[in-house]
Amino acid sequence: MKNPNGKIGIGIITHNRPDVFRATLKRIKNTLPAGAKLVVVDDASEVPCPDATYRFKKNVGIATAKNKCFELLDDCEHIFLFDDDCYPRRKGWEKPYIASPEPHLMYLFQHLRNQKLHDAKFVYEDSRHFALSHPRGCMLYFHRSVLDIAGGMDTRYAKWGNEHGDLSNRIYNLGLTSFRYMDVVGSSALMYSGDEEQAVETTVKGTLRHRYLVRTKERYQKSLTSTAYFPYKKGAKRKLPKVKATKAVVVCSFFNGYTDTQRGKTWAADYKMLDALRLSVNGHKRKLAITHNCFKGKKDSELVEHVYMPQGASPYFQRWLAVWQYLRANPDIKQVFAVDSTDVEMLHDPFKKMQPGVLYVGDEKQILGCQWMRKTVRHKDLSEFIAVHYRYTLLNCGVIGGSREDVMKLCRMMYDLLFTKYPNEITEMPVFNYILNEKWSGSEVSFGRHVTTVFKKNERDVPAWFKHK
Repeated sequence: MKNPNGKIGIGIITHNRPDVFRATLKRIKNTLPAGAKLVVVDDASEVPCPDATYRFKKNVGIATAKNKCFELLDDCEHIFLFDDDCYPRRKGWEKPYIASPEPHLMYLFQHLRNQKLHDAKFVYEDSRHFALSHPRGCMLYFHRSVLDIAGGMDTRYAKWGNEHGDLSNRIYNLGLTSFRYMDVVGSSALMYSGDEEQAVETTVKGTLRHRYLVRTKERYQKSLTSTAYFPYKKGAKRKLPKVKATKAVVVCSFFNGYTDTQRGKTWAADYKMLDALRLSVNGHKRKLAITHNCFKGKKDSELVEHVYMPQGASPYFQRWLAVWQYLRANPDIKQVFAVDSTDVEMLHDPFKKMQPGVLYVGDEKQILGCQWMRKTVRHKDLSEFIAVHYRYTLLNCGVIGGSREDVMKLCRMMYDLLFTKYPNEITEMPVFNYILNEKWSGSEVSFGRHVTTVFKKNERDVPAWFKHK
């Protein structure tokens, strides 16, 4: 958990841009948070930087220079790394980054002032954060815990190119951040970037820039799936948090800020719609966590927790991100069922009979290639998948359960594909079936009458754990 009053550390790296650096340093000092520690690393500038906390005698490159910032700021909880042409526009700039539940963020921009770029597409945005498909490195925020788990930058990137994106990828792959490259909403009013404004000359130009990118391309591609640890100082080793997971919980979601793409309407914030699920779960003395965007003011109890989350997408997509974020925030949960909020009831306690290494899901009497699925699917890839496997059982994502790790893994796979590859789908059902039949590995997938009742049959006197309609 973040301490909002934790010590703030700010690091600046500079190389052969004395005028640019001096202007940046002045502005950073003018907006310095109270009690913050400021360090400057000079990467062997031809004219030594007089304000340097540390100076390399030989040009070592961005990765090593920023790792030195990490080392010098090792006693800080909230760490901000600035390039020498990037600075805050006003005081208080640090607050939304520190207040965010995300342990790693960066200042992001999609285009330059006078030039449209084509490398970064919007992936997600709500009232608090947005994510792009491509990183920027001019201002990076890290919570202390990230360095313990992911380490620092891979110094094999040498002088320039992809080192910061590599670290962001590893942080994401380790399950620490919701998306790879994220920023707080409204950051353009908080940060100035000389690169974005096209106000400075890059220190890596033309053919040399292209050569570095080609040289690091293969390494960067590997970082897209890497969970490697790279020490940011001599003797640094990975430190994993020690949390004993013992709890079991049922999680549901109720988001009504966007239109229900299946029904063509938005839902009223009617808490009574959750009564059947809430009463059935609590009747078995189990806890229900409700992730939502519209029930502010509802009081928690011993068996009901209300978790407000901003919404940035269809409720069918948002639920997967919400469940993942809830489990990230509660590492003491061992077993979990994530279920629909308005048409599911717990008939029997599933946590007493669940087996390790098994992912439990709902299903329907219809086959994968039923008329409803063929009618609602949008993407060509998914249509082809359904056409090839049309006789498969139609799996229903209204009920999923298993270990914390398996449910988080499934949620991450779901929202990653929904937001990046299949954003135009009406519901999540095609992607759910595609993942479990084509992409899922490890745990056994179990479904049938031990998990859910016959879909829409309204059964009660049966051994199933959950009634689904």
